[in-house]
Amino acid sequence: CRRSCLATLILVFALLAARPGLAAEGATSFYLLGLHGPLAAVAPPPGVYFQNDAYIYSGRVNRTETLPFLGRVTAGARADVYLDLPTLLWQTPWQVAGGQIGITVTQPVGVERVVGRVIGGGYELVEQGTRTSYGDLAVALPINWSFDRLHLSVTPSVNIPSGNYNSRALSNVALHRWAGDLSLATTWLDTTTGLEASAIAGLTLNGRNFATNYRTGTEVHAEVAVSQYFSKAFSVGVIGGYLQQITADAGLGDSLGDFKGRVFAAGGMASYAMPIASRDVLMRAKVLQEFNVQNRLSGTAGILSIGFQF
Repeated sequence: CRRSCLATLILVFALLAARPGLAAEGATSFYLLGLHGPLAAVAPPPGVYFQNDAYIYSGRVNRTETLPFLGRVTAGARADVYLDLPTLLWQTPWQVAGGQIGITVTQPVGVERVVGRVIGGGYELVEQGTRTSYGDLAVALPINWSFDRLHLSVTPSVNIPSGNYNSRALSNVALHRWAGDLSLATTWLDTTTGLEASAIAGLTLNGRNFATNYRTGTEVHAEVAVSQYFSKAFSVGVIGGYLQQITADAGLGDSLGDFKGRVFAAGGMASYAMPIASRDVLMRAKVLQEFNVQNRLSGTAGILSIGFQF
């Protein structure tokens, strides 16, 4: 029973992994560490699914460190972010090279608050901004292959600069730039023992924000996650990730030297599934602490996810 029950719940669990990552602009990235991880390469059966991620982040840099925010050099920045990331996944019946094709669309909305000392023209000005708005649309095209316990996936995704953006505001939910990501993932899932392990690696290319004349450099990222399912409904696990900028920023970044960001993050997670209105609904919570950070905000992220099939 344990094997069959776990296999049945995968149709909900796998939804958590088949989404693009996205974030607010300001020394952050299109790919959000922590949104992916468990069951990264597992595809659910064909159908339409809904996933909502509530992403909460609080971070800061030291008082003397400078970061680029919306075309301005900002020192000692602090940021508090709440993003709601509703996602629709259509797992199609189509295949390519034996891989199952899915399509995901994510439309973020949220609130970002930034406080910092804006530096320029020989003066410093303490400024803060809080905005509630909708972000850029993100679309992904995951392709998954399954070989018994081994699963593989390739996921291209794109950030479309369609969100509400104010170039004069210190804080924005939208990135206001084109960005593309290509991620490769693998998952080992043993439904007999309940052990699951996943790994993801990818490359993100960033376009120019023409409102601020700023271009973020190319980034690489990697994540690993290990979970143990103790029953058909409950699991706990650990997750870790790394993101490194491999080319320098351009535009305002030129005034900051060879400006490249880096961040490590690690934490724990737990999931619980229950039937609600004849549907299996999965809830997953994650907490990640960032460390060994360079040229980025450093803080703590919490993610609460809920997913189900229509």
